[in-house]
Amino acid sequence: MSVAPLVRRVTVCRKVEAASGPLGLPYTARGIETTIRPPVGGAFPYAEQELWLFVQYADGQGTHPVRFELVRQRLETEDPVVAFDLPPIHMTRGRFFVLNRGYRLALVPFPEPGIYEFRIRCGNNAGCDEIRLEDTA
Repeated sequence: MSVAPLVRRVTVCRKVEAASGPLGLPYTARGIETTIRPPVGGAFPYAEQELWLFVQYADGQGTHPVRFELVRQRLETEDPVVAFDLPPIHMTRGRFFVLNRGYRLALVPFPEPGIYEFRIRCGNNAGCDEIRLEDTA
């Protein structure tokens, strides 16, 4: 029986490191981000060279597609920036299994300063983290 997992945690950071050994061992998220400041005088659109997402899935069974979405949050709307599929996840150890993943994102585009949501979708479930991109001009 296939059950889509919950997206329990999404964290934007500078690096995700997996412990060596069997799958499921602890991950380390380094440089957790809440605000990004481009170089002084940097112009928009701006692309951050590299960011990582630490994502934790739980309570699922089977193989499921995963989708990443970056959206610019506005007062009452949101503007899609980029979206793409990530490798599917496979949960085999029962409904109470927790699966951690690190995803490397290269050249993350930011069209303008503001609040951005990093969203992960798996089945009908979603989780997200937000960061603020500041204008340094």
